[in-house]
Amino acid sequence: MDNPIRAYKSIKNTSENRVDVYDVLEDSRLLVAANDGAESLFIEETLSKGVVQFFFCISGSIRFIFHGGNYSIDLKAHRSFTFYNPERQLPMQLELAPGTHLAALELSVDELHRLFVKGEGELSFLSGERANQKYYREGEIGPNLQITLEQVHSARLTEATAPLYMRGKAFEILSLFFNREAEKKDNSCPFLEDEKNVERIRLAKKILLERMQDPPSLTDLAREVGLNEYRLKAGFKNIYGKSAYAYLNDHKLDLARKMLQESDQKVNEVAYQVGYTNASHFIAAFKKRFGITPKKFLTSLQ
Repeated sequence: MDNPIRAYKSIKNTSENRVDVYDVLEDSRLLVAANDGAESLFIEETLSKGVVQFFFCISGSIRFIFHGGNYSIDLKAHRSFTFYNPERQLPMQLELAPGTHLAALELSVDELHRLFVKGEGELSFLSGERANQKYYREGEIGPNLQITLEQVHSARLTEATAPLYMRGKAFEILSLFFNREAEKKDNSCPFLEDEKNVERIRLAKKILLERMQDPPSLTDLAREVGLNEYRLKAGFKNIYGKSAYAYLNDHKLDLARKMLQESDQKVNEVAYQVGYTNASHFIAAFKKRFGITPKKFLTSLQ
């Protein structure tokens, strides 16, 4: 299969923009992209012939631009697009608005059929004569799938563990995407089935990151987003895989490592900017997370 996402690899990751591609199977890949900057991020893409591509807008908005801007499709937060064209490749450009998080899966038709050996109902759009017809569909991202997609973006992984984790998440995304009817009947987590509650937890994360130098207490945070403390704690861990302040701490240390790598700031300066008033505490936390002190990390970059 041609590699329609090779253009992604030409984009350099920064503290504001992230574009990563993970191999899932021989002819399938998972893209994880984030634009946390103040301007739109543009990515060149190709809808490949005979390849099924799934796009998931986790937050923000995405514009699919075709034919040099003569035609475009907008995809809002919590919506998905499925593309399949058996006839020809279709070049396009993705415009990720500020604050947009995206996950995209591409698989060959053969791989999809192998994964869903008994899934004729799920793959009806690829069955019989339909396999030779174009297929474009926009849909809603269900609450269970939204949680998995949030976890994909919030995971803080080492270079060695990321491919394995993302491969597992790719299969989970596919399973939940094709399990939408059952998901509607799933009452395993009724609290998170209410989109307003999920939005409140996302707001809690946003507040923590914006005020990381002086974050609110859990009580104040819960009051600000309109949840009780128990629901905030349980919901945050369910969506992001860890407690609110463990998530914040990991974010601060990840940001600190990027700042040390991309700037000439001293360790003490970086520690203060990410919210540590005590440099010793910062050094200890940095070593615990990355297995190396900030000073030795700087030395390794030289």
